[in-house]
Amino acid sequence: MENKVSGRTGKVWRLFAALFLLMVVVPGADAQQYTLEWQKAYDWDSQMSTGDQAFDIQATNDNGYILAGRTNLDILWDAKGRVTKLNSAGAVEWDKMYGDSTATCYLNSIRQTQDGGYIALGSMTAMNTTTGMASGWHGSYDLLVLKLDASGNVQWHKCLGGSSDEEPGAIRQTADGGYIVSGSTASDDGDVPDNNHFDINNPSFDLWLIKLNASGNIVWQHTYGGSSDEIAAGTEVLSDGSFIVCGNTSSNDGDVSGSHGLYPDGWILKVTSNGTFLWQRCFGSSGEERFFNIVSTTDNGFMAAGYTSDNGGNVTGFHGGFYDAWVVKINSAGNQEWQRTIGGSGTEMAGAVKQLPDGGYAVAGEGNSADGDVPALSGERDVWVCYLSNDGGITGSQDFGGINNDGYYGGWSAMYLGVNITTTIDNGLAVTASTQSPDIPGFVDNSEFYVIKLKGKPGCDTTVTVSDTVICNSDPFLVTLHSTIMGGDSYRWVNSVPGPAITVVLPGTYFCNVLTGCNFHTDTIHVLLPVALPQSLGLDNVNVCKGSDFIIGNKESIKGIQYLWNTGERQSFIHPEKEGVYTLSVSNGCDSRDDSANVTFMECNQCLFVPNAFSPDGDGLNDVFGARNLCEIKSFQIQVYNRWGQLVFNANNIAEKWDGTYNNGVADVGAYFYQISFTSADNTIQYRKGEIMLIR
Repeated sequence: MENKVSGRTGKVWRLFAALFLLMVVVPGADAQQYTLEWQKAYDWDSQMSTGDQAFDIQATNDNGYILAGRTNLDILWDAKGRVTKLNSAGAVEWDKMYGDSTATCYLNSIRQTQDGGYIALGSMTAMNTTTGMASGWHGSYDLLVLKLDASGNVQWHKCLGGSSDEEPGAIRQTADGGYIVSGSTASDDGDVPDNNHFDINNPSFDLWLIKLNASGNIVWQHTYGGSSDEIAAGTEVLSDGSFIVCGNTSSNDGDVSGSHGLYPDGWILKVTSNGTFLWQRCFGSSGEERFFNIVSTTDNGFMAAGYTSDNGGNVTGFHGGFYDAWVVKINSAGNQEWQRTIGGSGTEMAGAVKQLPDGGYAVAGEGNSADGDVPALSGERDVWVCYLSNDGGITGSQDFGGINNDGYYGGWSAMYLGVNITTTIDNGLAVTASTQSPDIPGFVDNSEFYVIKLKGKPGCDTTVTVSDTVICNSDPFLVTLHSTIMGGDSYRWVNSVPGPAITVVLPGTYFCNVLTGCNFHTDTIHVLLPVALPQSLGLDNVNVCKGSDFIIGNKESIKGIQYLWNTGERQSFIHPEKEGVYTLSVSNGCDSRDDSANVTFMECNQCLFVPNAFSPDGDGLNDVFGARNLCEIKSFQIQVYNRWGQLVFNANNIAEKWDGTYNNGVADVGAYFYQISFTSADNTIQYRKGEIMLIR
């Protein structure tokens, strides 16, 4: 029947609020606030792999973790992308390798997507082919984008680039369901047709931003840079839809100004939602600086993490070794507020930084100094976490690893600093790296994925639940914290708005820190676009035989859609037991649609004969299973399932029969279940279901 739609027009947003992060307030984050909960190594396959490196980690909505990296196989074209899904205790839920005989690839950035799947970015090159994983390959090294479902299966992939090299930075999902990709390109063709910094006589890399739609197609792309190399690393989507990108630059012309010398500077670039240049800043000394990661801070500024090799310019406090880890705090206009070197007499590098609920920071990195701020205590090179106050003072550090090398740095690309950190739903931290240490639990051989889970200090935690709210118009709206945490001593939203309420203009993620005496609460609010209503509710008027077992509606429900029948049931389909009108209403929280079906029961003649057993042994007797019509039939469908619910046979023609095979092999002996629907000559819909025994 014709369905009806109701609701308000205009841009529609859904607001989900969940309060899940609570901890004791301290002046700044410190190591005593976090304790080691578990650490594990994850081997791909000791018979196949000659080493694995993890490059990214994110906490997932189910309180687990998703990791991206690479595995090196002891065969030709041996590098493959690897994604590992862990549960909250660090147990592997699934572990998959990506790439085939046509291509070698690496994955260095991954994020969970709005549909519960994942989006991953990496690099790939092929063996002179454009088939398989290499379909769409442009030559040399391309950026590789993989869209995965919740189980890690590839839904689509895209190769982005030109005839020269491209290097990956990071990927994030945007509010419209698409993606922003940061990378670097040395091409002037293919997907990079307008590289106005390209010089055929002096080829170099430019920073490259690509906006993709939800299907992975390019919406826009821009290059940024000068006459020398620009390398992209971290990228974040801001609440107003703009983008912040970090990396490094060796130029001092074109889009780049303020460089400090011949060696690379850390570089931060801000652009609008359509890629229009807003501002850029160079940070460095006369030595070498690079940024690997950038995050938004609660005062509407930013924090970048990387390394430095000298004093001068923006750098003070260099320890005199080869490299110091380096973090720089800037305001919303890109101007430096403070900086901090972290190091000793050896080499330290910071791979990532996260702001903590108390306003301080956790910096994750690796190093080999036996002295200084983060001394390596366990082995040749260790992974560490350094804690900073909100003004950059060091409040503590922790060292992790085994007797050999831990962490991974493989070159000048952002892809090759394999230390990353994520905050977790349970008020903790999780760090990913790589390990070569046999004393790490789970280690097998070579180099393996390495995850360190830190537990936050419980203090006097409480639990507060904020109910879901739906906002359904294009105007700014007010978000107010749950009454149980109002009346606190202080509030601070992501944009420094005081008080328990904030006006939200665009989709995004908003954080509020609330100090209430003993407890420190963080409320995280996600403003998302709603799920589209289904176009069809699967309802038609039906005339069926008395005693038939049938459904009306759609068997497959849609996540994010609420269903309500006039019978009170709340699933996408029902089994009518009596005649009458059945009405279904669906809603996404903003708009709604309804439809109805009139069900009439009829006395029916038996039109089908269905046997209850068959023996497909080739003796010419009862070798196939199917129905035989005893009257005229207009339409017909039969489906046969095994005891695990797997479909083993499906036909839309009554002349087609099941021969007792499944997946190109002989089906097991035992019970199977069939369901049949057909339309008789008088347009009556009839249903049959039952059990069939396969014997041999």
